[in-house]
Amino acid sequence: MRKVLLASLLLTFALALAACGSSSNLDKANGDWVCDAKATLALHPDLQAQTAGAPEMAEALFSAFKMNINSKDKKMSVSMGQVSESGAFTVVSDSGKSLVLEMDKDKDKLHIDFTTDDSITVYSESDANSKIVFARKK
Repeated sequence: MRKVLLASLLLTFALALAACGSSSNLDKANGDWVCDAKATLALHPDLQAQTAGAPEMAEALFSAFKMNINSKDKKMSVSMGQVSESGAFTVVSDSGKSLVLEMDKDKDKLHIDFTTDDSITVYSESDANSKIVFARKK
């Protein structure tokens, strides 16, 4: 009887720990993010070459790219200047330093990889070459 009780307590404890940690990356992603233009351009040498004559303009353009993730309501909005898009998402995967969200509207999967707690690289599964680096808005 004692072994069964101990096993039940251990199982309950393990499940509680798993539940607590299941949304850690989603919770970390919660909030406002702004594109880190220099880091994003560093990922795309071809884009750097195209904007070599006007690097300040390219940085200003990328810096206008913003994102908000609401982990409680599972909604996201992305804007660039006056143009914005928002929608709901479903968490597909949340493990290690990666989070995968499926956008409810078009079913595209959005990958979010944490470099640090305040820096993420985001890309769409449909276009993995379009990586954008975001920094937490302060």
